[in-house]
Amino acid sequence: MGVGHIRTKLIERVEKGKMKHKLVLALPVTTQLDEILSEGEQRAIAIGSFLAELHLAGHNGGIVFDDPVSSLDHHRRLRVARRLVEEAKQRQVIVLTHETVFLCELLDAIEQQNIDCQMHHLEWANDHPGHVIDGLPWEHMDYRDRLKKLEEEQKELEDNWPPYPNEEQRSQMRRQYSRLRATIERIIQDVVFGGVLQRYRDRISIDRLKYVVGFTESEFREIDRLHRACCEVIDAHDVSSVKNEPVPTAKQLGKDIADVRALVKAVKDRKNNPAVNNTGTAS
Repeated sequence: MGVGHIRTKLIERVEKGKMKHKLVLALPVTTQLDEILSEGEQRAIAIGSFLAELHLAGHNGGIVFDDPVSSLDHHRRLRVARRLVEEAKQRQVIVLTHETVFLCELLDAIEQQNIDCQMHHLEWANDHPGHVIDGLPWEHMDYRDRLKKLEEEQKELEDNWPPYPNEEQRSQMRRQYSRLRATIERIIQDVVFGGVLQRYRDRISIDRLKYVVGFTESEFREIDRLHRACCEVIDAHDVSSVKNEPVPTAKQLGKDIADVRALVKAVKDRKNNPAVNNTGTAS
């Protein structure tokens, strides 16, 4: 937990036949931890003490952490994320958190250590909180889950898409293209750049450079075309009302999603077989 430099000791006492322990600083005089240590240091010591006690207990019972990184700095958050994922190799670990950076650190550690996991998030529903939804919110989905979600929603749209969509339906289509554009950007981060650079990290993952691939000219043109197609639809641009451009149909949305999938497959295939199409990289 990054608190090894803080010298502590346990003071034992017996109360009504039960042995109790108190954690104090190893100083010539007895000092309360909160008189010297910051709140974050106290929390780090508490988590470390709990995990040490858990190890000595010698059982594999499940454990639950409710927002464990409150008051911790980024470096200790990273240590906690890695340690909890390590603990998940031998027991069920349930973590509740609203810290998005900590969530990303957990996901990173889960991927690195290849641990099975389940993700859920809570939403308001029918004016009540606590509605459990499978998976992560859109903002935290990886590109694979995003494409799957877009395809599911596109099928629902296509089943009921009218020849002349109303304002609500046009807004819904613009939202879908906004999400598709965000997904393309996530694909560039995770597939093309191989996760070397990720926006929540304060470091560059040099070991992932081996996964980086360059665009061929045709791939560059295709991703540029798809990205521009999204930009022409979304609400982020105030287009001229005189043009009165119609939004794409649900069928066109499905084709564009399929084209994004095909582009990802082409890039990943070339990544797995560098000898294929190793010329014509766009500059």
